[in-house]
Amino acid sequence: MALSNQAGQALAIVAAALAAGTAVAMVIEATPGHGRFGRSRNIEPEENPRKSRKYNVRIHGKIIDSVFHTSPETTKKERQADVKRSLVNHDGYESDIVVVETK
Repeated sequence: MALSNQAGQALAIVAAALAAGTAVAMVIEATPGHGRFGRSRNIEPEENPRKSRKYNVRIHGKIIDSVFHTSPETTKKERQADVKRSLVNHDGYESDIVVVETK
């Protein structure tokens, strides 16, 4: 089976990204008029719940650390709670820390 030019280009981009160790997420949409398999679109980072996010760790209102964490939780509150749980239980942080997701 021959690939269309667009499909071949998409496959080459994905192969190069995987070879470089970069995570790749794509969605194939079956859209009339866009070939046999439809068209692809990249998933925006906000749609990818497994992306690594930055968190500031505060105690008594002062930022004491910044950490990056990849969490499967879907809401911001759940992700922050997961990071705090990990920092307190695994890394020995005090239990009164406040974890805030940042941009």
